[in-house]
Amino acid sequence: MADNHTGNPSRGQQMREIAEKKSNESTQSYIGLGKVLAEIAREGHYREVTDRRGQPFTSFEQYAEEVLGMRGRKVRYLMTIYERLVEGAGADEEMLERIGWTAASQIARLSQEALSSRAKIERWIAKAEALGHRDLEVEVNAELNRSAAARGQASTLRVEALHRETFHLFKGQYDVVERALALARRLTGSDKKGVLLERMAQDFLDGHAGEGAEKSGSK
Repeated sequence: MADNHTGNPSRGQQMREIAEKKSNESTQSYIGLGKVLAEIAREGHYREVTDRRGQPFTSFEQYAEEVLGMRGRKVRYLMTIYERLVEGAGADEEMLERIGWTAASQIARLSQEALSSRAKIERWIAKAEALGHRDLEVEVNAELNRSAAARGQASTLRVEALHRETFHLFKGQYDVVERALALARRLTGSDKKGVLLERMAQDFLDGHAGEGAEKSGSK
């Protein structure tokens, strides 16, 4: 990747350097990263550098994936959290950091009315701290359904029931699971074990995609 500027670093170069540093930090502030990403996208700073072929980046998503190693979905989540909750509604950054970006991305889905005051946002942050990811999603979907109904609009957002599972593990099994949970914690930014288990299960399924169909076809 090449920068098209020389001499003193421009604002865009400074923001890109911060983004690269933050995206590589295991203990990064996801709010801080979302803020920098939002500026780079909004101001078009990504156009000031070239890709591996020496061509200017034509999209922010291409820049984020090639330079920062970040997929579009997570990038959009981080930017939305910053723009809607911090920049737009004045949410407390430390409180948001505490619940992790996965939970914060659910809160950011809420209507403008639900996010119209800091007190309302703090109530949702408190819910996120008390609930697992799935339970929080249920609460958010229910609120969105209520908001749609109040506006006379139909909504079919899913409201799921909670399911609980208890596992008994030997010491060796526990150590393996704890290492997997630690990795999932770094990838999701969440401390909720339901979120971590879902990520682990999804990664396992993605890694064995097609095996079920192959076995079914061989019977």
